[in-house]
Amino acid sequence: MTWRPWAALLVGIAAAAIVVDLGIERRLENADTFIPILVSLQRWTAFYWGQDRFGMLLPLVAVPVGDPLANLLLQRALGIAAGLCAVVAVCRYFLPARDAFLTAALAIVAMLLSAPEAIRFLCWTEPYGLGIALATAGLLLIDGRPVGFPGLVAALALVLLGSWVNVTTASSVGAMVVARAVVEGIDRERRSAAIRRRGMDLALLLLGLAAGLAAAAWYRVAAGVSATDGALLPMADWPRAWRALAGSAWQACGAWPLAIDAACALLGFLLLSRMEHRPLRGAVALRSIALACAALASAAVVGTSSWVEFNLSSARYLIPSLLLLHVAAISPLGAALAATGTLRRGAILAAAAAVPLSAIVATGFPSLATARKGLDAVAGRHTPDVLDARCDVVSGEYWSVWPAVWHAALVAHERGSGRAVWGWTARSQHTDALWGTLPREARFCALRGEANFRESPLAPKIASAPPGSVEQWPTLVVVRLTRR
Repeated sequence: MTWRPWAALLVGIAAAAIVVDLGIERRLENADTFIPILVSLQRWTAFYWGQDRFGMLLPLVAVPVGDPLANLLLQRALGIAAGLCAVVAVCRYFLPARDAFLTAALAIVAMLLSAPEAIRFLCWTEPYGLGIALATAGLLLIDGRPVGFPGLVAALALVLLGSWVNVTTASSVGAMVVARAVVEGIDRERRSAAIRRRGMDLALLLLGLAAGLAAAAWYRVAAGVSATDGALLPMADWPRAWRALAGSAWQACGAWPLAIDAACALLGFLLLSRMEHRPLRGAVALRSIALACAALASAAVVGTSSWVEFNLSSARYLIPSLLLLHVAAISPLGAALAATGTLRRGAILAAAAAVPLSAIVATGFPSLATARKGLDAVAGRHTPDVLDARCDVVSGEYWSVWPAVWHAALVAHERGSGRAVWGWTARSQHTDALWGTLPREARFCALRGEANFRESPLAPKIASAPPGSVEQWPTLVVVRLTRR
């Protein structure tokens, strides 16, 4: 297949990213998702503030964009595009060229139309899609063609970026590589070449994993953050942990996406049952089952982690497995449609156009006003008081402080003010040193209505502050403190 169909699909993905970015999903933003924006705006660090797992590639790309709203929208658009491109990369790597294009287009459309909004949002804001897209793109650079040293270096660089973005990328992509090796190894004539090529892929992934672990270790020392608990659960606890993870995924996804995927797989095999396509059915089934097994194997590894259990077996840890399983279910239909004849230009354009149209159906027509309204709703409650009270530092609960800091920066920027507002809460250790730019008598603000207000680092200072140094505002308490 020529490059033109893929170019058309990538244009469709770019359009869909803009549609989703300016749609209703902005109302789902929270403190966790605002931090990468503040990493870009206030202080860039190699990994997410306070931990060693997620590399800050997108915040680095967005550093030149000083407008808080433009910075957020840019990072989101790139994250959405990366999540959709991960589907393309998996299809290109695992499926025959004849089947990959239609499978990728169908899988993206089905994802946009059937995945719950919260799951889609996790796909865009978590680093899994970006990691898979980068690492798999690296493997595609050396797939099935002779490459020189520059090509190998470029492939390794992409794999390294994927592992930096998310160190667990090697696990999910590695499972896919092994599944492809099994499929190719069944053909005795291709077995030796398959072993050699997939061995190279696994070697690149292992190098990426080693580099990612080394970068995380360096960052822990340099930034003084604690290591993520990478211990495994006792083997006797694995079945219970797997059930909890599966239950969390079922609760988050619901029955509708599963029903859509099952219907696509069934329809694909029914179409392949036609006399002229029956020879393809066995190979298509083998690839679909192998990719599904890779997804389950990746999920099984995730389920053994004590860190995942500590985080309540959240469904977000299964995003890579859900992506692979989704492609596995859609691939029979993509193969059946591809077998009906060569792709015509009209079919290519229709498939590419279906991607942004599906995004419009899922999230509405793109509107900057809609995106801004959602952001104001989730982050703007304290902004009038924060700015009118001339707050220098905002303290309180993690989930309230970081949205308030970002939104205050947004409105201050729109007013043409250069005033900086800093956060003082969990994960703020990376910006504490920047308070040195504040005046000697600074205004520290504690947000009202916080469940743990008494635990705020400002609470004892407010209680012991001299008369006249404390101001009461509708949504916060201000204390003027003289800094030493």
